[in-house]
Formats: sequence, C-alpha cells, structure tokens
Amino acid sequence: MPAPLAETIALLLLAGTLAFATGILPPHAALRELRGLGPTIGFLAAVLVLAELCEREGLFDAAGHWMARGSRGRPVRLLALVFAVGAAVTVVLSLDATVVLLTPVVFQTARWWASTSGRT
Repeated sequence: MPAPLAETIALLLLAGTLAFATGILPPHAALRELRGLGPTIGFLAAVLVLAELCEREGLFDAAGHWMARGSRGRPVRLLALVFAVGAAVTVVLSLDATVVLLTPVVFQTARWWASTSGRT
C-alpha cells in the first residue's frame, strides 16, 4: 500500500475513533484521555518516522543481509543474531521501537537467508 494512502486511512480511522469516543465520553473526559495518550502517540509516530527513514536508507536490507551471512546457513545461529540485534535495539531505544524497527529486518533476513541457504 502506498504510504500516502496508508497515512490517509490511518488519519480517517483516528478521526472516526475520536468522533466515536467523544460521543461515549463527556468532552472533558475525552480531552483528558487524549492528553494522557499524547506522549505515547507522539513516541510511536517518531518511531514510525525513524522506521521509514531506515527503510529508505537501506538499513533494514543491510542488517538482514548481515545477519543472514553471519548465520552461515545455521538456523540456531540466525536466531542468536536476531536475538542479539533485538536486545541491542531495546537497550538503545525501547521495546516498542524494537518491534517497529526490527520486524522488517527479521522479515528481510528470513527472506534473504532462505534464498541463500536453499530453503524455501
């Protein structure tokens, strides 16, 4: 799905959810909830922007290739490398960032590893 379309759909869903929520909660309670969620939504938005930039710069492909090559065709070694990279990202950023940033890397790694090791 093209990024502008995905962003438009996400914004429409957010607007719909907020409109629905304001009908259930009194306006002051809905605003209080939005203020409480603001930092979390801001953090997730920043991580998604970071993920997009990493993808554009080829970081996911490079990391995937590095882990796949480093595994030398051994699945347990591949798992250990993915675990190590995941732990490092979690230490530097956060668990949420690891999920958002590492998922594309693991998919790319598995795809590349399967193609180079003869597994499909």
